[in-house]
Amino acid sequence: MIGLTLATGLLYSFFLICPNLLFANKYQYRNFTVFSDNEIPKSIDLVIDDAILRLEGSELYGNAAEFRLYICNDEWRFKFFTRNKNAGGVVNFLFSPNIFIRESNITSNQLIPPNTWKNPLTKRPLSYFIAHEAVHSLQREYDRFLIFRAPVEIIEGYADYIAKSESNGVKSLTEKLKNNASTMNPENGLYDKYHFYVGYLIENKGYNFERIVQEQPELEEIMNEIIEN
Repeated sequence: MIGLTLATGLLYSFFLICPNLLFANKYQYRNFTVFSDNEIPKSIDLVIDDAILRLEGSELYGNAAEFRLYICNDEWRFKFFTRNKNAGGVVNFLFSPNIFIRESNITSNQLIPPNTWKNPLTKRPLSYFIAHEAVHSLQREYDRFLIFRAPVEIIEGYADYIAKSESNGVKSLTEKLKNNASTMNPENGLYDKYHFYVGYLIENKGYNFERIVQEQPELEEIMNEIIEN
């Protein structure tokens, strides 16, 4: 039984690192290699262009960065690679920098959400989700064990801040925080609070990602500082 469990674990790890066998279609554009279980339309170029535009706002992004993106239109395939059928996308930090994205309408630059999602996709096109997960891929390159060394508000907050680019700056979140808006509660499925935390540290206090990781300012202390100001 132990041998079978070990063999299953090794096989699963292999597919996380080398998923290509389960994807019939491949497309190369700029520094993204895209794989999909459906045909990949040429319109993916515009989606990737927008994702890269967002990524260029990150100090972690450079000309040498390369990404492997897997679009899983079949639910079973997405669940297999992410172990979370309700996610928008996943990078399995400990195994590889591969990016897995759920079912999408590439031509419309839209993610197709599960029925369980309550929040609209306003200002969150497919390119946002790709950029968000690409930031996680870059974070993994920065420190493979970052998920153990930094809290979720830093990991997810920075990814959200970069991926949303100028579409959701910190000024627009101030009133939401002061009014205790539901979107500021991460349990409701959005990272607005974490985004605000990271954005405030970068834009108002002059932090960069490395300093945020090193100092790890306490989340609620920063939120209180924002409210008091």
